[in-house]
Amino acid sequence: MTVKRRSTHIQQDIKDIISNSPNALSHSDVEARLSVPADRATVFRVLNRLVEDGYIHKIMSDDGVSFFAMCQNGCSKEHHHDEHSHFRCVQCNKFSCLNDNLTPSLPAQYQIIHTNNLITGICPSCR
Repeated sequence: MTVKRRSTHIQQDIKDIISNSPNALSHSDVEARLSVPADRATVFRVLNRLVEDGYIHKIMSDDGVSFFAMCQNGCSKEHHHDEHSHFRCVQCNKFSCLNDNLTPSLPAQYQIIHTNNLITGICPSCR
């Protein structure tokens, strides 16, 4: 049974913030851009629901911070297509989704379920 979630003002605000950002945003970035006040726990819950529902995907940075970006290329609640590579600029700390899919080569005994491809370097704007 699928549970239909009601859309809230804060949820729509967060969707708008993320969809209008060219780069992935951290929880703090989203919270700072909200048009209405909301506590950290609410923002965290909404972000996780949006990930679960296939609207956004979560990127874990190399320092353990979660970043969020709009899903692309046919994401759905049933299957996130978020295993593309991500790039983090070490100068401006912006995250970008790359359109390639770098899959590691593993020995035959291993099965890949999920990858988190993060590449760090310097973006074109900072070069």
